[in-house]
Amino acid sequence: FFFFCCTTFMADKIQAQLEFYFSDANLRRDRFLAQVTAEREDGAVPVAVLMTFSKLKQLTGSEDAVLDAADQSELLKVDREQRTVKRVQPVKDKDVDACTVYAEGLPQDSTHESLTQLFSQYGSVEYVSLPRYSNRTRSIKGFAFVEFSSETEAARACAALPPPSHDVAVVAAASHAWRGPRPGNAPGAVEKVPEEMKDSLRVISKKAWQELKQTYKRLQRQQVSQLKKQYRDPKGGSESEGDTHQNKRPKEEEEEE
Repeated sequence: FFFFCCTTFMADKIQAQLEFYFSDANLRRDRFLAQVTAEREDGAVPVAVLMTFSKLKQLTGSEDAVLDAADQSELLKVDREQRTVKRVQPVKDKDVDACTVYAEGLPQDSTHESLTQLFSQYGSVEYVSLPRYSNRTRSIKGFAFVEFSSETEAARACAALPPPSHDVAVVAAASHAWRGPRPGNAPGAVEKVPEEMKDSLRVISKKAWQELKQTYKRLQRQQVSQLKKQYRDPKGGSESEGDTHQNKRPKEEEEEE
């Protein structure tokens, strides 16, 4: 009985991993797998290729186990003779950014699984991007992008959770997506946020985040331009001929450097 339970549990894990590989969200981002599916007319992927993926290798070393798990999925189709796996339905077209939210103020122990569980109360989570630093610690950067299956679900999360507090006015002005009720007043909003995240978790739509990012860049360029102007002309007057001669290097020296 124990062996049967362990085998079933592992098969479920393999099936879930395969369904993630072949999901709409992953195929839009995974260039290698998208290229492999495009090379064949039927879009099938040889199980030998799937066995090169690190997370799948951690679950099993058996190609037959992979085929058996894929055979149990309603989303995948197995060809035993060719030893391939493919999607049943083609990838759907959608506005990914409109279905995605930006979340910040995350605890350092956040994982893809914990964020999927947290945001699933607002809709079906299809993908979680959790950026990490490239150093040895591999610690998270404190923010994530969460893709829902629809724009309505993404809007529900934005309405139920507060936006970044440091620039609420800018976010509200820049975004047409964030115009819903204040947190706690959204119809059907769920307030099951972990205690340690209630004071830090902030969410806006990805499109609002993109516009806010562009606003920051524009302001930064303006500030840099002003600083350069002040450095060149600190008193607001024109340079004298002597200053111009002293500050400007000969063209030959600039080219040599």
